[in-house]
Amino acid sequence: MSLHHCLQCVRWLTRLYEERGGLAVLQAGDEALPSRVLAAAHTRRPILVLNTPTYLTHNLRKLIDIPFLVMGGEGERPDVLLVLVTGSAAPQLPIELSVHFTRVSFALPPLVLEERLLNDVFKMEREDLFEQRANLTASLKKDHKALTAVDDNILQKLTQASTALLDNEELLAAFYEAKATSSEFRTRLAESKRTLHKIGNVRDKYRPVATRARLLFSTSTALRRLDPNYVFSFRHFLHAEVLRAAVARQGGRAGDHSDGPVEGYTPPSGPPRPGHGSKGPVEAPRGRISDFNALMLLRLTKPRMLVAGAREVVNSMLGDPSLLWPDLSLSRMLGVEERKLPVLVWTDHGRDVAREEDGEVECCGTGLVLEAGSPTLSIVLDNVVQQGGWVVVQGAESRVVLPTLLEAITSLDSPDIKVSDES
Repeated sequence: MSLHHCLQCVRWLTRLYEERGGLAVLQAGDEALPSRVLAAAHTRRPILVLNTPTYLTHNLRKLIDIPFLVMGGEGERPDVLLVLVTGSAAPQLPIELSVHFTRVSFALPPLVLEERLLNDVFKMEREDLFEQRANLTASLKKDHKALTAVDDNILQKLTQASTALLDNEELLAAFYEAKATSSEFRTRLAESKRTLHKIGNVRDKYRPVATRARLLFSTSTALRRLDPNYVFSFRHFLHAEVLRAAVARQGGRAGDHSDGPVEGYTPPSGPPRPGHGSKGPVEAPRGRISDFNALMLLRLTKPRMLVAGAREVVNSMLGDPSLLWPDLSLSRMLGVEERKLPVLVWTDHGRDVAREEDGEVECCGTGLVLEAGSPTLSIVLDNVVQQGGWVVVQGAESRVVLPTLLEAITSLDSPDIKVSDES
């Protein structure tokens, strides 16, 4: 069961199975859905059911039994891949039905994603502490389980005692032994927790990196609307966009020079690799790719500089209102650590968020509100990178303003961030 409101998995699965006879894409509202699914299962085609309701229906119950109806020539039941796509992160399925599903959530909660990214960053930067933290966590679980077993053993002996408790020497011996053992476990647990707390303090100092990566991932998922290649490889997507822009500047068409070299740009080596967030080239091209792609490229090639376009950038560059949710809140998108770093907020889609942004700027203590096209933008950005704070750009309805901002941003030097082990 896939949980994703934008049906992003459709493109992935279609490309994955296009060489195996294709993918059967069906609608959950179709009255003949069970028969269509059964027919596709007999042809060994993977089945994708869109718009699956979040509550149990008669057709949904029938779909679960279809794999048992498809038998091979020798009576063996073949594997049937059935993917149900729903827009709910918590579909209401009964317990007896949930065991049949493997849930694949494309809508990973931001904080959960940030924690996973933080684990990756911490492992790369401090593998020794990462391993120590993992071992301590496993030791804590083991000690908790052993402590529970000791308590359960004493309770069992108490319930099975046939004589007076004070006269039962075996019970008293077991009680004193359990007391000493539990005291040892509790002492070890307290020491492990103190060590984990110290490691956690060091780990949290890498959180700004994970927070930036989380914002980058959340925004980059919208790039698939520009070109499906990005879903599989950012490097391949970047190469295609640079090539298209370079050929356009030369007065030709991208299709005429699809395999030709681009002056000043070295294409990525190796075949495109599936997956989000693959690294871009070491030396990024300075030519205009596209406004939004240039912003994303900047965030990849300058990882130490936080340029949080929030969802206003996504909406402005892609023109897709569905990417903005009614409960938009900058305070929910940007964490405590991010508010201490330079942030560029872009408001140009006509939505009245000025009051919210002004409030965030006031909370941060350092902030400037500029009109688009201000000649002092480069100086202001340089200062805010060194001092921290927000730069709120208002009145930027035209897309031609973004290249000016990018030119000012790309000329900045990213400040080094040093992390110490001191708690």
